[in-house]
Amino acid sequence: MKHMTKAWLEIEFDGLDWTDVDRVEIVVQQYRDGGARKTGVWKSDGSGDCLRGSGAYENSLLMPWTREETALFRPGGTVWIDARPVIRRDDTFGEIDVETETVEVLMSESLFRIDDFEECEI
Repeated sequence: MKHMTKAWLEIEFDGLDWTDVDRVEIVVQQYRDGGARKTGVWKSDGSGDCLRGSGAYENSLLMPWTREETALFRPGGTVWIDARPVIRRDDTFGEIDVETETVEVLMSESLFRIDDFEECEI
């Protein structure tokens, strides 16, 4: 993902059975313990702000970012991503959080001038 650009952040899930997934909550923050922060959610009913891929990308979610949101994060630094699926269960058991790991990703500096993205639509 590039600093100061509009972008989609793709998050891939290995081995997740989407059949019982109610939603996936995503948190991206500049530092493991804070700093700039962006959240998103994919919901099985389609009402979240993140999209689920299809075909070869059906195990991926796409999280939209505006240029202003990427500008909040320090370029060249690490961002931490926590993507947490919530499994739907019947009323007896409620919801179950899936064990996940927080991963780090490098935020690269933009290779383009800001003007190059004026016409860009996501």
